[in-house]
Amino acid sequence: MIDVRYFLWVLFVLKNYNRIKDILRQNSVYFRQTGDIFGIINTLIKYGQLYFYLGENYYQKSMKSFENALKLLDKFSHQIPFNYKAQMEWECHLYLGQYEMHSKNYNLAEDRLLKSLEAIRTYEVTDTINQGVILEQLGKLYKEKGDFQKAIEFFTLSGEIYYKFGEDVQLAELKTQIGQIYLDHLNDDMEAIKFLEEALEIFENQNFEKQCAEILHKLGDISINKGMIDMAISNFERAKFFYIEIKDQYNTNLLNEKINSIIDFQYNNDLDL
Repeated sequence: MIDVRYFLWVLFVLKNYNRIKDILRQNSVYFRQTGDIFGIINTLIKYGQLYFYLGENYYQKSMKSFENALKLLDKFSHQIPFNYKAQMEWECHLYLGQYEMHSKNYNLAEDRLLKSLEAIRTYEVTDTINQGVILEQLGKLYKEKGDFQKAIEFFTLSGEIYYKFGEDVQLAELKTQIGQIYLDHLNDDMEAIKFLEEALEIFENQNFEKQCAEILHKLGDISINKGMIDMAISNFERAKFFYIEIKDQYNTNLLNEKINSIIDFQYNNDLDL
């Protein structure tokens, strides 16, 4: 029998879903023959993850697998140590919460995600990456609901955990989202610039050229709106450098047009003077 815990994790990272299906099928038969309730539940959870990653057409199968896992956890709760039960429950609630978000059932999604957080804190006393993942999902939920201050609060909590564990890219992505909230919904350009520049610094250190280009492009647009012409040109030129590096001809041409428009505008204004 193949070890589900580690080998499947590797296959999920590699997105080798056909191999995962084969292993789960074998393990499902084995665990049912041996009456291993722990193995059956864990296999159901992995099936739920598999179907979730396969996309929307498989969401119903995914949710059914997670719900069946939770039913078995309740049915055999007297046989399962409390901490171990919580260790299996948190993933079920996390994915069910994401499904409810996808279905716009925000109250149900919130309930699931909070249950996931409660379960994981039952057996993980200190902060872990998994807690950061749940907090990030709660941030996304509140953003979709339009509760932007609460979204920022949970993104910030998640970011603190990512920072603690050196997950710099995830932290930069959260800072980008926070900056976008300030820009699009809270009309606070200065806070938006602050978070976007913090994200930019991380992405530059990690050599994430596409993200650098997008943030600098955005910072250039903000600078234009605030009348900071020299800053706008500087940001656009830096963004153009990254777009050239990643061979994005469309955005390279777009920035050339923006820069030339700014220069022409300045020239015409100087003539008027």
